[in-house]
Amino acid sequence: MDAAQAVEVIKSRLSLREVVSRYVALKPAGRGRWKGLCPFHQEKTPSFYVDEEKGLFHCFGCKAGGDLFAFVERIEGLDFLGALERLAEEAGVEITHRGAPQNRRELLDVLKLAQAYFLEGLSASLEAQEYLKKRGLSPESIARFGLGYAPPKAEGLLTHLSRHGVSPEEGLKAGVLAERDGRFYDRFRHRITFPIKDHLGRIVAFTGRALGEETPKYLNSPETPLFRKREVLFAYPEAKAKLRQGRAIVVEGLFDAIALHQMGFDEAVAVLGSGLSEEQARLLEMQEVREVYLAFDADEAGQRATLQSLDLSLARKFLFYAGRLPSKDPGDLLLLPEGPALFQKALEEALPEVEFRFQEANRGLDLTRPEHKRKVLEALTPRMLSPEPFDPVAERLKALVVERLGLT
Repeated sequence: MDAAQAVEVIKSRLSLREVVSRYVALKPAGRGRWKGLCPFHQEKTPSFYVDEEKGLFHCFGCKAGGDLFAFVERIEGLDFLGALERLAEEAGVEITHRGAPQNRRELLDVLKLAQAYFLEGLSASLEAQEYLKKRGLSPESIARFGLGYAPPKAEGLLTHLSRHGVSPEEGLKAGVLAERDGRFYDRFRHRITFPIKDHLGRIVAFTGRALGEETPKYLNSPETPLFRKREVLFAYPEAKAKLRQGRAIVVEGLFDAIALHQMGFDEAVAVLGSGLSEEQARLLEMQEVREVYLAFDADEAGQRATLQSLDLSLARKFLFYAGRLPSKDPGDLLLLPEGPALFQKALEEALPEVEFRFQEANRGLDLTRPEHKRKVLEALTPRMLSPEPFDPVAERLKALVVERLGLT
C-alpha cells in the first residue's frame, strides 16, 4: 500500500496511549484521557495529556502536540518518513517502495533472519550461555540487547538463509556472509553476537566476540548500504528515553554499555571505533543531550580517543567530562557488589573538559621548566584560538593556562 493508506492502517492498529506510555508514565485523567510529565520539557506537575479517542496528544506547558506520527517524530528525532517506516514495521504494514528503498528493505529482512539464527544458536549452546553468565549478564540484559551465538559451522547461517529463499549474494551484501575463491561461508563463527541497531531500532549489522582463541577478538560486519559504523551507537535505541534527560555516558566496549544499563545507567552508549564521530555526536544532539561523559579505557589509545572526541566540530554543543576507571572497565564492575557505587563515584570525579585537556598536555612534563611550559602552551593554543565570539571552553582554558603556567 502507499504511504497515505499506510498512515490510516497504522493508526487503526497502534494505540497512541500505548506508544506514549513507553516514554511517559501515564495516569487516567477522565474518560479516554491520560496525563503525565511532558517528555519534551522539564516539569514537576503533569501538563501533558493524551486523548485516546481523538488520537492526539497536547502539552499545556510547551505547547507540543499532534497525532501518533507527530509524537514519534519529536520523541525519536525523526522526519515524517522515518516515523512512518518505524511505525509501519511495528504495525506489520508493508509500504510500497521503489528502487533503492526496496533493496534496503530486503537487506533488513536478511538481518532479521540472521538474528533469528543467532538467537537459536545461543539457546542451544551451553558454552555460550556459561560465558555470558561469567560476564555477569542477566537473562533480562541478554534478551533486551538481543545477544546471540554464531555456531562454529562454516555454512550454518548460509543454509538457514537458503531455506528462507535468501541467496548467498544477498547474505554477502547484508554483511553476514563472506566469500573466498567463489565459495560463500558464514562471516561469524563460534562468536557471541551483538546486533547493531540504527537510530530507528532496526538491526543493520552485527559484532561478534570470539569465544575461543580466534582472531580478531571482535569482528564487525563490513560496511554495507545499511551500515556505516561512524553513524551508529550501540545501545542507542535502548538509551533514548534516558538520554532525553540530558546526559550521555559514552564507552568503548559493547559489554561495557550493557553492563552499565544493567547497573542502572541507562544513558550509556558505545562507539564502534576509537572515539566519538561527528555522526554519533549528532545522534546525541537529536536527543537534546547536554552533558557527555566519556568513559574510555585509561590506556594511551583511550586518552587519544577522548581528545579526538573533544575536537569534533559538534563538540561545542556539549559539556564534556572525562571519566577515569584506572583499574577496571565498566564491564568488570558488573561482577562487584559495589560496582554501581564505584562507577557513580567515577562520574562524580570525572574531569571537566578544560581540566582534562590541561592534564593531558602536562602529562610527563615539569612545569618549573620554561621549555615544558612552552610545550603545554603549544598543545593547548589551537583550542584556545576559537573562531566563535564567545566560547566558554576556550575562555576557561585560557584562564587555567594563565593560572597554572604563571603567565601574566
